[in-house]
Amino acid sequence: AIVHGNLTLRGQRHLRRIFLFPGGSRSFLSTTDSCKAIRRQGLRPCNVKLLVCQLNLMQAKFLCDKSIAVLGRAIMATPGMNENCMESVDRKMGRVEQLLARVICTLDQHATNAYLRGKVEEVIAGSIVVEIFKQLRTFRSSCRSSWPSLGDLCSQANECSGHFRRALHAYAEGSLAEDASRLVVIWRLSTVFAALCARDFPCLREQADNFNMALAAFKVYSPSFDRHWVIQRTLAVVNLGIQVVHPASALICKIAPSALRTGGLGFFGSTFGARGSRK
Repeated sequence: AIVHGNLTLRGQRHLRRIFLFPGGSRSFLSTTDSCKAIRRQGLRPCNVKLLVCQLNLMQAKFLCDKSIAVLGRAIMATPGMNENCMESVDRKMGRVEQLLARVICTLDQHATNAYLRGKVEEVIAGSIVVEIFKQLRTFRSSCRSSWPSLGDLCSQANECSGHFRRALHAYAEGSLAEDASRLVVIWRLSTVFAALCARDFPCLREQADNFNMALAAFKVYSPSFDRHWVIQRTLAVVNLGIQVVHPASALICKIAPSALRTGGLGFFGSTFGARGSRK
């Protein structure tokens, strides 16, 4: 049975067998096959749409994360490298649009479901991050010393931050503590980027402190979250932005994941020289 949109342990074991390798990885999350498989296992039909929506959103979020990581690596690469990455990202984001449209068609029936509302906002925010990174990638391939119009990027970064905040509120309303704690970290990181694009350096320093505190709090659930591949790639791009937009800060110290494990203010503290010594 499905309880409040979540599967029992027995149901999870069934779905693992059904979905992971039912006939090759390409059939993973196929809507028709999934619905048939769920019904074969005796799960209630009234909850099939809810479960499929959740699975579609999980896949959409993964594709967004993968696109962000690919673009983040391309942004940091030597110009001229990874020219084909944009085609790969476009294919992934085309699939995300399909999955999101499919979910939104049935979202009204489950408007009270906090997980669905939060995940939709999270996927929308992730797609905005991809668009921002695509602009940075295009610009970096032709000029290493500048960024595109910061006004445009600032507007997009603020929009992205708003979607992450709405996702956070949805998870909090649904008492989804782990998801809410994770979203605080992501939201704070998006506000760091928005402050950077706005050239508001006092705000950037404040948001960096907030990010570090949120990351420390989430370590209760995921001690190694600072080493997550999406976080690593995103922070590398933020570090590049600080070097380009505010070189004086970059002269003090770059953002380094190791800072989290050696004390201080974590990723951002030494960048601004706050409560730390100059290198």
